[in-house]
Amino acid sequence: MNMQKKYSFDSITNNKILKGALIALTGGAAISLLTYLQGQDLGNVTINGVVALLVPTLVNAIREYMKGQ
Repeated sequence: MNMQKKYSFDSITNNKILKGALIALTGGAAISLLTYLQGQDLGNVTINGVVALLVPTLVNAIREYMKGQ
């Protein structure tokens, strides 16, 4: 195992930071999207339900996709 040098990041740490940032950005984007959609009149209760189901599913899919080694 490679030791990380002081005051620097190794490639493993860089990848962890990048993954964490992407997960945080995905969650923030989902909140922004839901806030925007909350103010919109989509005109159909079914569409609102589909949106409410798809957004968390999409966020979880992205999180699982980035979870690997």
